[in-house]
Amino acid sequence: MVPLPLLLYRAGILAALPVAAPWLLLTARLRGKSRPSVASRLWWHPPPLPRQGVWIHAVSVGEVGVARPLLQELRQRFPHLPLVLSATTATGLATAAGAQLADAVVPLPLDLPGPVRRSLDAAQPRAVVLVETELWPELLHACGQRNLPVVLANARISDRSFAGYRRCRRLLAPLLRPLTLALAQSEEDARRLVAIGVSEEKVRVAGNIKFDATPPREHPAVAKAIREAALARPIVVAGSTMPGEEELVLSAVQQLPHTPPPFLLLAPRHPERAERVAELVAQRGLRCRLRSRLAPGEGEVDVVVGDTVGELAAL
Repeated sequence: MVPLPLLLYRAGILAALPVAAPWLLLTARLRGKSRPSVASRLWWHPPPLPRQGVWIHAVSVGEVGVARPLLQELRQRFPHLPLVLSATTATGLATAAGAQLADAVVPLPLDLPGPVRRSLDAAQPRAVVLVETELWPELLHACGQRNLPVVLANARISDRSFAGYRRCRRLLAPLLRPLTLALAQSEEDARRLVAIGVSEEKVRVAGNIKFDATPPREHPAVAKAIREAALARPIVVAGSTMPGEEELVLSAVQQLPHTPPPFLLLAPRHPERAERVAELVAQRGLRCRLRSRLAPGEGEVDVVVGDTVGELAAL
């Protein structure tokens, strides 16, 4: 039987979709975000997937990084267990594919009955793992209907999310019943999970998986090219920047009382914004190169803008 809160959720989704879809596409474009195609997330034509494995969902680049040690541990302990890794953003999918830790990398289905059903039919997983706070009502319900264990790994509830979740606890609690286990980052996160409707006996404090991660593979050639471009100047790194933050970083660096001025490595959170950020840098009269176009031994550069994925943490 479909719970009333899920029926209300479905009605809200269907009512909002005609307005929300164009708005989300527009804001994603303005913010430089790249998302998988709607067709791929509808799962009309599911890709061939290994079955009877574990499906792990990590929304974007950061969460894929969190999932990395979990995937490595599963691979080491159960070498023959198929692993499917999904993400919501294009950069998350690119990072997931580049990690080469899963047998398949796919976009998360839209949280609608049809796409969710088709994706689970294609993978037929033994269990589903959701990284951090990926609480999708339709997906949770479908897993519950199939008696699939659902684990919320590295779970956290931010101040902002907690305020919203707590206001609709009566509606949210039935949607969270399919959760089998919630592994919270901290005691406070565990308390908040219980407060929004997760059964207390399902919540455990397991710490932050990020601290279990091994350092990423080094990129000595990239590091050498950046050091050579810096020409012994101090290097300032601004990573995962959002629109509006690059201007603040550039202003701050240009005001630093240091001669010569520091070299800046500027990495926007969404690499598809790199060209736009490079134009911003050039407008400041600074010499700029995109990371992918930085030649070894190249001098006469003030700022390098990152347009690649997965390199910054390895430098």
